[in-house]
Parts: sequence; structure tokens; C-alpha cells
Amino acid sequence: MPDAIVNGIRIAYEERGNGEPFVLVCGLSQPASTWELSILPGLVAAGYRVITFDNRGVAPSDAPPAPYTVAEMAADTAALIEHLGVGPCIVAGYSLGAWICETLAADRPELVRAAACIGGLNQTTEWEKVECEYGRDLAALGVPLPRLQGLMELLVYPPRSAIQDDAQVRAYVEQFGAEPRWDNPGRLGQWEAAVGWTTDVSAADRRARISVPCLAVAFEHDIDSPPHHNLLAVAQVPGAQYCEIPDTTHLGPFEQPAKIIEAITTFLHP
Repeated sequence: MPDAIVNGIRIAYEERGNGEPFVLVCGLSQPASTWELSILPGLVAAGYRVITFDNRGVAPSDAPPAPYTVAEMAADTAALIEHLGVGPCIVAGYSLGAWICETLAADRPELVRAAACIGGLNQTTEWEKVECEYGRDLAALGVPLPRLQGLMELLVYPPRSAIQDDAQVRAYVEQFGAEPRWDNPGRLGQWEAAVGWTTDVSAADRRARISVPCLAVAFEHDIDSPPHHNLLAVAQVPGAQYCEIPDTTHLGPFEQPAKIIEAITTFLHP
């Protein structure tokens, strides 16, 4: 896996396919390798040169000391785009990655042809505030957490009917249960970034500065980024488009990758 030194840290990245550059930005704790289980293969098949990378705090990229901020992580993304010479390019981010794309679109529009925010262009919810403060405080204890901690954090998202189904739970374990334990300082750093974002009072001003084409992809049953909170944020972004995928949770990129690709490609090529 190649890497680049950006903002004084090493960022590991990979490239797949040929065509217009398309940068995928991971969510909180997400290894870039999991894009293979999501929209990466479909984007490559659609004719894009897809660039994935591990955010600061997730191996094999560096994990500098905590705390991190979303602005720092957006600056890492911008520096990687410049390092690869692919700007202006399409960017798409999931969850925390959507926050990074939102910031990148506002602060570095010359690097962004279009931005798709997946499960993350939303007014902050009270649930997000509790979730992020808890995640930050758990990491701040500084003790090694169980290997399956990440899987348990993901299992708050599926509907209860799915958790009652042994076959579906086994599928989640097979899909996500093999990830290595995520430790500090990366864990604490990214959760600190999430807390900072959910307590930021300047969101409306930032969104009003976005001048590049922007798409919000929402999921009907998303508890982190509910559709009505997405619509409140979309209204603050000049010219932003909105797409809601029904019967889908915050794990939408893994539940409905084909529908997300359809939404993005329709947005890019109406």
C-alpha cells in the first residue's frame, strides 16, 4: 500500500480503476479496506479512478496524539488530493467522512468538483451528542477495550428485528467482526473530533459558504443522521440536492451500495 506524508503524518492510500478521480473518505473508526464491501467495486465498474485512504488515527496511517479535529482531517484529505495531483475531483464521505467532505467543500472548493455526503450532512441530533461524548469518555479511560467493541458500537444501528435474527447477526459478525482492536491515540483522537463537530455552533455559516455541487444521501432509519435533520442542513447549502434511501439504517453504504451509487451517478450525470 503506498503512502504520502501530509501535514507531517503518513497517510496510507490505494487507487483502483481508471477515469475521473473519485476520493472516498472514511467514517469514524472505518478502515479504508471496508469500502470493498460497499460502493468501491461499483464505482470502479462505473468508470472512476477511485482513491481510498485511512484517516489519521486508523492503521496503517499514522495516529498522532489526540485530540483531532474535523478541520485537521479535511486538511489531510486536501493535502492528499494535492499530493496525487487529482484536484478538482469528486469526493464522497460517509458519516464522519461526510463531515470532512462538507468542510473540504466549504474551505477548499478549488479541489472539489462535487461532493456527496453519505449519512452525515445533517443538523446534529441529541443522540449524536450523547453518542460522541460517551465514545470520547470511554476512549479517555485509556484502557484497552475488547476486540469486539467496534462491532458492538455498529450493532446499535440495525433494527431490533435484525438483532433478533441469528442469521443476520452472524452476517454482521462475518462482515465486521474480524477488524482488529482500535486503540488510542487514534480512538480518542477521532472521538474528540466528533465531539468538536457535534458541539460546533458555526455549522450554518460553513454550509452557506459551499459553492460546489453537493448531494446529501440520507437513510430512512438512520439514528445518527435522520432524514428530517438532513433536510434542515440541506436547506443551508446553496443548491444542494437530497436523496433518501428507504428501509435503510446508518449502515446504508453496506446495506444498499447499489442504490447509493445510483444516487451519486444520477447527481453527477443528470
